[in-house]
Amino acid sequence: MAREELRFVKNGKTRSNSLHGRKAPQVTNYKSLSLDRKDNNSGYSPDNCRWATAREQSNNRVTTVFNTIDGVTMPFTYWCEKYNISPATVRARMKNGCSLETALKEPIHQDHVMIAINGVSKNISDWCKEFGVTRSTAYKRIRSGWDPVKAVSTPPRK
Repeated sequence: MAREELRFVKNGKTRSNSLHGRKAPQVTNYKSLSLDRKDNNSGYSPDNCRWATAREQSNNRVTTVFNTIDGVTMPFTYWCEKYNISPATVRARMKNGCSLETALKEPIHQDHVMIAINGVSKNISDWCKEFGVTRSTAYKRIRSGWDPVKAVSTPPRK
């Protein structure tokens, strides 16, 4: 089958359309591209089809979650890539009460932040170990507005 011809099987019937001479874009491996509908609510027509990667097609679904930050709208996974953070980390932060923007932009590890208690400076992890507070509890407290010294030094509720 020529690359400029579409063949669809819908309801057990084969349909064929021409892309009016449009061929797959010139890329290193055009076999990684396949035809995709631009608008999933419209039919299969040459004007509604495009060559797309598997990733582009997976983001062209009704279930894809799009988020807008600073007037820019992208799929959730694209935002995670942009900020170089795993989607699992962002979801966990959001589950703990962070907004999407905060979850994306907050540094992954904040142990470079030093806290001084009685003239001694240590990172958050070290203070948490000393006072028996988990890092996640300390970070939740800090995000909730607690003073960092109190966040690491207040024992957790039993």
